[in-house]
Amino acid sequence: MRNILMTAAALAALAVSGCAMPLYGTHEKVTIATLPEGALCKIYRDSEGFIKEVNTPGAKYIRRSPEAIRVVCSKRGYKDAVVEVEARARGEIIANAATFGAALLPDLASGAPYELPEKIEIELTKARQ
Repeated sequence: MRNILMTAAALAALAVSGCAMPLYGTHEKVTIATLPEGALCKIYRDSEGFIKEVNTPGAKYIRRSPEAIRVVCSKRGYKDAVVEVEARARGEIIANAATFGAALLPDLASGAPYELPEKIEIELTKARQ
């Protein structure tokens, strides 16, 4: 009986233990491209406000989060374009939840299991003169 309790305690400790190192990383590289090129795009998130800006085509590292981002692109002679980009949970996160259990808590807290598209393409419309 004692061996069974010891084994159960060891398994329980293993199930709830986790390392503080996120499996997926806390930032991801996102490329923003516009047609035509040469726009200035600003990236926002509701909880943070302004995050970064990029001249297109260009890439920036953005902190992972379950929240969407809003990209606002401007170029002289064109209307501003606003695009909302949803973050999505990585497909393997559900499978890993069953395997790793509480070990995924640092990932969930950091937003690491979520991802944005690698490339965001935005078409600008000419402004009327």
